[in-house]
Amino acid sequence: MFDSTQIKKGAGLNLAFLPKPEPQPMAETLVALANSDGGILVVGVQPDGTVLGQAYGEAVESALQKAEELCNPPVVVGAWEQVEVEQKPVVAIRVPRSIELHALADGRVLVRSGSDNRPLGGHEIRRLATDKSTGDFEIETVSGATIEDFDPEIIEEFIQKRNERTRQIFSGKRETCSLRWAPVMTAWSPPWPGCCCLPNIRSNGCRKRASFSSSSWARSHAAKMAWRATPGAKN
Repeated sequence: MFDSTQIKKGAGLNLAFLPKPEPQPMAETLVALANSDGGILVVGVQPDGTVLGQAYGEAVESALQKAEELCNPPVVVGAWEQVEVEQKPVVAIRVPRSIELHALADGRVLVRSGSDNRPLGGHEIRRLATDKSTGDFEIETVSGATIEDFDPEIIEEFIQKRNERTRQIFSGKRETCSLRWAPVMTAWSPPWPGCCCLPNIRSNGCRKRASFSSSSWARSHAAKMAWRATPGAKN
């Protein structure tokens, strides 16, 4: 549940205020939060923290739907709730940190900078895309995966190379190795940045390798966004 006392602390990197549920500024803030570390967007509050209220669920939901059309790709928001602050209705929208690079329909890529939404330049966009494509996929868990889904050949290869590197023989259980070092193993020597080599996942009775190739899309998308951000560039 949203802690309304946060409003008194003022807007910041993870907390943004909007006086009214308007699609354009809402889209800008959704993109900025998703591209940064996520946070909460409170509708019905002035930028200086003055509570206006008059933010109702139906109006906010309608604005959110229109705001999504202004984001590329759409920002997936978390739970949102209507709360009373100073006996006035406001709506708090949770925006998780995204593993994708988001831009507005006009090509701008925004991030949070203090209490503002700041547009990035071409170099900054490429760097953000690289951070997202190589830094998050390796720590993402695969839903439904168990110890039995790990590829034993990859585990053995990892242990062998670890033994050679540390000059110490691993004498523990393979199950312990899988649980303890799975994040390292998925990040170790992937075929391409952002590709998770294991575990192999069972699907409809078959085994298939879980891989995430979205990093290629992210870099391509970033190049387009960076070009649009370059002065004098044509779409």
